[in-house]
Amino acid sequence: MSLVGKIQNLCEDKGTTLIGLERKVGLGRGTIRNWDKNSPSIDKIKKVADYFNVSTDWLLGRVEEKRHAVIENEDIPQELRELGVSWLKVTKEFKERGFTPEEIKKVIDAVTGLNKK
Repeated sequence: MSLVGKIQNLCEDKGTTLIGLERKVGLGRGTIRNWDKNSPSIDKIKKVADYFNVSTDWLLGRVEEKRHAVIENEDIPQELRELGVSWLKVTKEFKERGFTPEEIKKVIDAVTGLNKK
């Protein structure tokens, strides 16, 4: 399915139109329809992805899952923050290996010893 087709489906699911979406995310009228002919900027793709809470990779047809599994910043253990560990990088690497977010957290907890009582 094309980028514009995916966005149209998302609009239908949310009960809006392409024109309504463009207005809500600050794009000019007809901008999205034009994406069938001209590639959009990443900033515009991000606006649409953020509005629908989907990943830019999904919109662009790079992955099948609509959303990335990302562990929230407030869940980053202090020990890992001090080491400069990036949850996004860790999550991405484990996700590529088929781990769920819950499994990723368990692995991190086991490695850091955070759940030992």
